[in-house]
Amino acid sequence: MDGPPLPEPKKAGASTEKGSETILLVEDQAAVRAFTNAALATPRLSRHRSAGGEEAIAVAGRHPGEIHLLLTDVVLPGMNGKELSERLKVPRPDVKVLFTSGYPRM
Repeated sequence: MDGPPLPEPKKAGASTEKGSETILLVEDQAAVRAFTNAALATPRLSRHRSAGGEEAIAVAGRHPGEIHLLLTDVVLPGMNGKELSERLKVPRPDVKVLFTSGYPRM
């Protein structure tokens, strides 16, 4: 083939090269929490884990920096994920929230 070589194809997905991000993972089932935590393991991602809402509020209160994402189960003991997100957004209004559920219908 004549002509200059084609450029290398770009990799799919968004780059997180901008710096360190912090996720608060809230899941009451230990096996699911461990799996999700391992799946999120990367040098640029700081992960904090909690088994429930009250514990998550305490973890967030001890974390001095920004929490970029609350990744929470919808169904939790004591308070549900929506209630948790509303409480967490009072002191941290910029936190993004991603709800997960193991239930097929909500």
